[in-house]
Amino acid sequence: MTHNITVDNVTCSGCVSTIKKALGNIEGVKSVAVDQNSQLVHVEGNVEKSALTEKLFELGYPERG
Repeated sequence: MTHNITVDNVTCSGCVSTIKKALGNIEGVKSVAVDQNSQLVHVEGNVEKSALTEKLFELGYPERG
């Protein structure tokens, strides 16, 4: 499964690192890529999108839209 989630508040490389580490620790996630400029989070693995968006919200990166 592949999920592309556009979020808010990704302003620095520290944000990118925080997101990659937190989502990478979710069971079923195989890879995480974050583009700071577009604020797009790309996740591959056997995981529900809702688990990802919930974690992102907890971290302060709510889904845009």
